[in-house]
Amino acid sequence: MKFVNIILAIVLSFFLSTAAGAGMKWIDANNDPCDRACSSQHMQAVKSGTFTNGNPYYVCSGNVKNDGFRSGYNLSPSWSSACWVGWGTKEIPITPYKCLCECVCD
Repeated sequence: MKFVNIILAIVLSFFLSTAAGAGMKWIDANNDPCDRACSSQHMQAVKSGTFTNGNPYYVCSGNVKNDGFRSGYNLSPSWSSACWVGWGTKEIPITPYKCLCECVCD
């Protein structure tokens, strides 16, 4: 299940990096959960799905082993201080990381 969510986050971040991503931007998380990091900028964290406990997977990205930024997920409460990114056959926590946030336009 985690692998599927990582794939969805990667596809979503690629899609959002195109014109469809207008009104969205990457925010430095400063080790805060993505929902908190985005709300501090008057934005909303982008969700890629929901974990079995009902908490949302938030889209984040981290620079894995200085090999470039790749998308992953940020999940509260247990894994909210890192961006979990697929690396080889594992998921590894990355800090620092960025959260994908969208405009909360009225």
